[in-house]
Parts: sequence; C-alpha cells; structure tokens
Amino acid sequence: MKIIHPRPNPIVAAMYTLRDMDVDVILLHGPSGCGFMASGSLEQAGVRVITSALSETDLIFGGSEQLVDTLRAAYEMFHPHYIAVVGTCASMIIGEDMASSIKRAGIESIVFPVESHGCMMDNTAGAIKALEA
Repeated sequence: MKIIHPRPNPIVAAMYTLRDMDVDVILLHGPSGCGFMASGSLEQAGVRVITSALSETDLIFGGSEQLVDTLRAAYEMFHPHYIAVVGTCASMIIGEDMASSIKRAGIESIVFPVESHGCMMDNTAGAIKALEA
C-alpha cells in the first residue's frame, strides 16, 4: 500500500532511533542540507548532528575521503564515545562503502554505519536499520 500521509522518511527515523540509543554524534553522509529539519530537534536533545557535505564532484568520484575527513574532525571536536554514520539517498545511490571509510578514519570512538536512504519506503525501515547496526 502506498503511504500518502506525511511521516518521517527512513533517514529521519534512523536518526531518532539513534538518539534513543544514546549516540553522541550522527554524521549524515550526504549533501549539507540533508536532514536539516530533524537535526535541530536532535541537537536540542543533546545529539550532535553533522554532515560530510558531499559536493557534486563527490557524487561523481566518490565521497570516501570526505567521510574520512569528517569523521576525524568530529572526533577532534567532540571526542564522542559513539558516532553513527547514516547513509542518505546520495551516498547510497553512488554505493559508498561507509564501513571501509570508518576503518580508514582510525579514530578511537565506536563508529558504525547505518545503511539507510529515503527511498526505503516505510519510515520503520530506517529505524530497523539503526537497530541492526
């Protein structure tokens, strides 16, 4: 059945689930505006929300380096215990290997990827992906 009423997309559902799991930093791996509306309320709840700010060039040639650099910057700025890297439509369409980038970043935080995107249909799919991660 097609859902025609507004509800959070799977990315936002994953973000709210991660908040409930006491994740310190949510890194959205995608363009800078992705998840903007949800980020404000999450930050009010004490979760830092940042983005890898993928550019058009990154969408063509890959955003792995951007993700590695952003993870390292997040660690230096916040020294978080947990960081969740949340996939977005852009990073999932281009097939980013977030787990590999997380390993290459080599930071001391516990970092894990959440393979979500906005086209997963039901918002609960994003929440489930966050829990599985």
